[in-house]
Amino acid sequence: MAFEYSNFPIYNQKNFSIGDKKDIDFIVRDDDLNYFISACGDNHPLHQNLKFALSKGYKNKIVHGMYIASYVSSLITKEFIGAEGLLISFNSEFRSPIEVNIQLTCSIVIKDINLSSGVTLLEWRVSLLNELITSKGNASFWISLNK
Repeated sequence: MAFEYSNFPIYNQKNFSIGDKKDIDFIVRDDDLNYFISACGDNHPLHQNLKFALSKGYKNKIVHGMYIASYVSSLITKEFIGAEGLLISFNSEFRSPIEVNIQLTCSIVIKDINLSSGVTLLEWRVSLLNELITSKGNASFWISLNK
């Protein structure tokens, strides 16, 4: 049986080189946050109550760190791993809060490619327009050597 990969390309290690970088701009909107709260159950008032967030000195509700990590994981899958690869590890560090409806940039760069094992290591960071890094981490994934 053949499977349709209409939303995902098929990559192999020949598609990438050490130092390859992708920058993806995105905004986490209220609806995105509400869907995430529904899915994960983390309904802390900082994430869903504007008055509470304002009372704590923020200008808007705060996005879950795990939402950002999940979003970055999906970008890595779409932009690097593709339909036939596997995410092996994912690490994240949350450095500062992210408010809803703020433009963000995710920068992903390939740091190492192991041609014998098929494992690729990358680093990522999410930053605000002023280049303040709000979260960062690394991930490794496996993709075919020769497809």
